Amino acid sequence: MEVTPLVLNLLKCICIAFTSLWNGQVMYANIPEANALKEININEAIRFFPVYWPKAAKLISPTSVTALLLDLAIWWLTGEALWLVAAGFVVMNTLYTLLIVIPTVSVLLEETAQKFDETKKKTLLNKFFAIGSPRLIFSTVATILNIYATAIVAK
Repeated sequence: MEVTPLVLNLLKCICIAFTSLWNGQVMYANIPEANALKEININEAIRFFPVYWPKAAKLISPTSVTALLLDLAIWWLTGEALWLVAAGFVVMNTLYTLLIVIPTVSVLLEETAQKFDETKKKTLLNKFFAIGSPRLIFSTVATILNIYATAIVAK
């Protein structure tokens, strides 16, 4: 498929914007949000999840899917491997979220989580805080790869 350089560069800029937005959302959830939860009463932190997580998922999921589709489209159009590698990091993030994060969050979302003893609540919250870092790494690497791939070709 033949695409003009202008359209291709526009796609790359849109991809960088979506990947950066996704990275920012993940960063916000893992740094200030997590630190704020660590500072408040454990019962309040547990009550926070049913309100916070569905809203965060509605924001983060579409931006990561859009970034993935744009990465794949640009790779398809250019054959440049860095875009495929960036897409791979988005896929790794998605798999990690589905296999590692969601099971922990699903327990925190249950109404029974309010009835857990303090030790179990702390254990769950600490596990949630610990499992967030790889998602931040995946999104940051994907963003850097997109910027780098654009900069290399622009030379």
